[in-house]
Amino acid sequence: MGAVELRNSHPFHFGRWSFVHNGTLREFAKHKATVEGLIHPELRVNIKGTTDSERCFYLFLSRLSARGPLDGTVSVEAMAQALAETMTLVSTLTDVPGSREPKERSAMNFLVTDGEAMVATRRNRTLFISSGISGCPEALRTPNTGVPLQQFLVSSESLCGGPHWVPVDEEDVVGVDSRLTFHRWKVQTLADGVLNPRPPEQPALV
Repeated sequence: MGAVELRNSHPFHFGRWSFVHNGTLREFAKHKATVEGLIHPELRVNIKGTTDSERCFYLFLSRLSARGPLDGTVSVEAMAQALAETMTLVSTLTDVPGSREPKERSAMNFLVTDGEAMVATRRNRTLFISSGISGCPEALRTPNTGVPLQQFLVSSESLCGGPHWVPVDEEDVVGVDSRLTFHRWKVQTLADGVLNPRPPEQPALV
């Protein structure tokens, strides 16, 4: 989405944050204003280009900023949750309800980093990770959460056809923290608060 020009080029930056997107929001022109309405006004003014990707970035930052300052310490779990909430909010707006047909669902492979941790998502596109050095047994399977890795590479394709690329499951979120410890979550679990918002607590009766 958007013309081929510098302001529409990945990665998108804000402070220490960098973001890339492989995919397309379904009927973006139709839903653009609604998506922008979900972005915090103080972040929305930073949008420079015309892409769906940049708007997803600032929606992610809006969700993340609700958890604390964007220039403060941010956990990999908070990053993953903000990405999952972004995907859920956007897909609720743009998907054909109940459809599993790829052309009727938005594609949102996101990757974000603050220079300390890195988190990636898969939705309606292929996504692969490499977590070990080629030839090592651990390179041939998805790591367990909490396992320290030798490396963490993310690619939309299985580069060079090597056996060390492991597919990420649909609607999974994967990432590493500053110690290169692996984490994996399900979008639906992370975004439960968006899918099933809790009613506000009632004041206690005296």
